[in-house]
Amino acid sequence: MNEAKKRRLDIQCRKFKEEWTRKYLFQNIQNKAVCLVCNDTIAVFKKYNLKRHFSTKHCEYEAVSSDELKKLSETLQKRWVKQQCIFAQQSKTLNTECSPIAITEYLPTATNDYNRAAITKASYLVAHKIAKKCKPFVDCEFLKECMVEVSELLCPDKKHLFENISLSRRTFVRRIDNISHNLLTQLHLRAENFIFCSLALETCDIAETSQLSIFVRGINDDFEITEELLALYPLKSTTTDEDLFSAVQECMTKAHITWNKVVNITTDSCPRLTGLLKMITDKIKEINPDKEIIILHCIIHQEVLCKKVLKCDHIVTVLLSLPFSFNIDDAPANIQLQLIDIQSNQLLKEEFKNKSLVQFYASLDKKDFDELRNYAQLFLAIFGSSITDEKLQSAIRIATSELHPDFEGIIKLEHNRLHDSH
Repeated sequence: MNEAKKRRLDIQCRKFKEEWTRKYLFQNIQNKAVCLVCNDTIAVFKKYNLKRHFSTKHCEYEAVSSDELKKLSETLQKRWVKQQCIFAQQSKTLNTECSPIAITEYLPTATNDYNRAAITKASYLVAHKIAKKCKPFVDCEFLKECMVEVSELLCPDKKHLFENISLSRRTFVRRIDNISHNLLTQLHLRAENFIFCSLALETCDIAETSQLSIFVRGINDDFEITEELLALYPLKSTTTDEDLFSAVQECMTKAHITWNKVVNITTDSCPRLTGLLKMITDKIKEINPDKEIIILHCIIHQEVLCKKVLKCDHIVTVLLSLPFSFNIDDAPANIQLQLIDIQSNQLLKEEFKNKSLVQFYASLDKKDFDELRNYAQLFLAIFGSSITDEKLQSAIRIATSELHPDFEGIIKLEHNRLHDSH
């Protein structure tokens, strides 16, 4: 009889599934399933084999929940990586035949990728912190020296990771630009959902080149208020009304903000902005002739100027009064019925006591109180804080922004650009 043909493991094309790490505490190392608990090796990637090992030798973990088991697997993986780093360090000290390159190959590719991503993210974190605190860019290299010195004392086995953090001046400037671009992208996405918004315009000609700062304050349907620097335009040639209006128009287009959403324009009382205000007002009136624009010339005296410009004391009174004690006859006609409903609702009175003004109006039902919500959104979109003068370069957006950078997204985008260039 002919002997039965033996099966070869290398032609079965079995693949290790990542879920086995979470379920059975195994890891794929050099095409072998290694138990993270006892370091036993199973040559064949079969679910039955891994499950049998887990049930017989580590049955104490079977009663553990899936979430706890997942956390345990992550902890064991980190411990395994740390052991390999110690092994590599000892091998280097003993000058054995095992070279550092061989050790690197033995480590999982995912671990090396994780270290590279963590090092890049650390570089972005340092850049963001320095820009947020408006510190000099040259401090980044000094910070790296400090980090390397500290790591040598506290975690010498991780010193090489700190040494690989790129904090040179050129890299630092590139990091700042990437973070600024990410924050601007987030702002543009938010601006698309504005119900109402206000613009604050400020000119500065201290330097040789005049600059126009444009700030935006907007509110969406969920009463989320955003107040950020929208753009800083250098006016290199002339500063006519048409030049200023073109800069504002370009900024609005990039942010996907339409003129019919603008309810307020605030300026720094600069005479050169008088013509610009008229052009903006005419543009908005062209779209909606019945719309009234609130023009403020100085943030410091906002409440007083609002009365003088609009000559509508009832609006300021409504804005400052409690909706439950306000005289309904003095309210605008379109919100009187909904104001009656609110004042007769005891549950809403309790909510008003326990919530902030923004939270209260955001909690109102959109169908029953649409006019009142819309009225509140309009006035919450008006600027209520002072305009800042010193805003230059990309670091300005980072230093003044309340948005948090998406570091993972920045790193992924940078990786894709490098990959495409190759």
